[in-house]
Amino acid sequence: LQWDDFNDDNSLVIRRSLVWTSKPDENDTATTTWETGLVVRNTKTDAKGHRVVALPAPLADMLRALRVRQVTMSLAAGFGDPVWMFSHTAGRTPWMPDYATHRFVDLCKDLDIDGVRLHDLRHFMATQLLAAGEAISTVSHRLGHSNVTVTLGTYSHYLKAADQAAAETMGRILNRG
Repeated sequence: LQWDDFNDDNSLVIRRSLVWTSKPDENDTATTTWETGLVVRNTKTDAKGHRVVALPAPLADMLRALRVRQVTMSLAAGFGDPVWMFSHTAGRTPWMPDYATHRFVDLCKDLDIDGVRLHDLRHFMATQLLAAGEAISTVSHRLGHSNVTVTLGTYSHYLKAADQAAAETMGRILNRG
């Protein structure tokens, strides 16, 4: 994420990803040239894959505070405005793609939590939103799925359980009379 992806309305525009490549991939059509090292790429579906995701106000406030810290550090070091949100260099260079994963693994070890991957938080978000009654189309959009069919296929096991719970609720309602 770059700072120009963060909007005043507390939303983020998801439009690119970072990958670390060690050698050119001749089958990769996402870039016009084959690069090695840290490479910025469009999302899987290019412009169609750009999506705007709303943030809760407390998270947006934390990001604003991070920006102020980065601007202060960057200007003190004689650089311009920071570009990258998540950086060890006051926004000049992004974190390596696996940095957050390694930090999450360390955090889980510190907390004696086994068997949880960073990617599992994505599934947690989806199931919690579905359990709270959010529309499948909203959840699908937040996940960046190309259509709701992908989301339905991924979370159908959860939706079946939710459907059974709904059936039990209706059974209780109908048995009252």
